[in-house]
Amino acid sequence: MGKKGKKSRKGVGEMYDEAKVDTLLTLTPTARSNLDKQAKELEVSRSEVVERFARGLLNSPGAVVLSDEERAVLGKS
Repeated sequence: MGKKGKKSRKGVGEMYDEAKVDTLLTLTPTARSNLDKQAKELEVSRSEVVERFARGLLNSPGAVVLSDEERAVLGKS
């Protein structure tokens, strides 16, 4: 997903004025399916959905707020 009329070049940021770096994410099948659905709805890649969410440009529908205790339990697994 680049700018219209501009050829993409590896290592050169187009949308965010910085180049993206390869990052491996491990997700459950459910999370991946939900990510795919959001990407399809927004007509962007999975990577772009994660980018927008991490930059605070996209809110997670149906987000679950965990208590400190629940976070602690999940952090131990």
